Amino acid sequence: MIYSVRRIDRVFILVMICAGVAAVALYSLTSRSLITLRNPAIAFIGNPLIAPEIWSVSIDGSSLKRLTSTGGTVYDFAISPDGAVIVYSVHNSNGSSALYRTDRAGRDAQILVECGQARCETPAWSNDGRYIAYSQIARVNDKNTRIVAIIPVKGQLPAEWPDKLITGTNPVFSPDGQKLAMNNPEEGFIRILGLSSGVERQVRTSAPDPVTWSADSNYIYFNENEVTGILLQSRLFQVDLTTMQIELFLPAQLSSFDAGSMRITRDGTWAAFALRSGDNQAGRQIYISKMDGSQFQAVTDEPSTWHTAIQWSPDGNRLVYQEYTPGTANAVPRVLVWDRVSGEFIVAAENGALPAWLP
Repeated sequence: MIYSVRRIDRVFILVMICAGVAAVALYSLTSRSLITLRNPAIAFIGNPLIAPEIWSVSIDGSSLKRLTSTGGTVYDFAISPDGAVIVYSVHNSNGSSALYRTDRAGRDAQILVECGQARCETPAWSNDGRYIAYSQIARVNDKNTRIVAIIPVKGQLPAEWPDKLITGTNPVFSPDGQKLAMNNPEEGFIRILGLSSGVERQVRTSAPDPVTWSADSNYIYFNENEVTGILLQSRLFQVDLTTMQIELFLPAQLSSFDAGSMRITRDGTWAAFALRSGDNQAGRQIYISKMDGSQFQAVTDEPSTWHTAIQWSPDGNRLVYQEYTPGTANAVPRVLVWDRVSGEFIVAAENGALPAWLP
């Protein structure tokens, strides 16, 4: 009888151990799933005209939270591909600057680069999270010049990163992580560096705004100002990086429109851009289309309002953007979300600018 009880006890203990292991495994899988499937939020610069700080908010406008406390000195920011880390630049009133990092909840802020008077800004992450590129001011040929630098987050610098100062600003990594594009408006070109090959290519343009990469990393898109009659208008160009052929991207029927920069979904299916008709007093409106030009449609129709800082959600089903209506009482920018499937608009944040998705 005693032997029977002990055997039952052992069986019971083994069953409980197995159940415990299964529970731990299930919890681990569930935890990973929760992290992977968490709903995206939005990060943005709140109170941008007076005391800019980074805030986060849910896409429905709830759960508003301040992530930085810099005394209103945040200049810009970039979010890691997994949404875990935010890198931001701070420009102090005495002219000094620095790059900081914090987690998505605004905890554990740490300095990355102490820049002094070098005015560090425009941080950008590589898609694999290995590198952060940014621009700063350096003395080149006895004059202040903007240069691009890279911080290795994991490992070392790219094997073919040049051992010299690289002039430029607004760095943008290609989706495949093999190239880095940057503007050189003073020198009149866009520089494209091959991070594995060491090959440098140049696209002749004085465009000051950051480029947009195609999803397959084979094309870039940039804006160039042109004089049309008495109007100065921006045109959207496409560059085939295989042939270096440059051509207008928008179809002929939109040739009279002033075009802002373009944004492309991660899967390369949809494009969004801000366009303005020949009325130079009107604000740019948001349009979307398939990359082949089909299903072209207007998203907004508010001629008195400017729509900028457009970003696709990771799944390509929503747009977040900034809108601003000048000439109104207490005019401040605000952050909106548009759902491509339902067509619904949601005001995510008042008095906010430069929104970005927080995956």
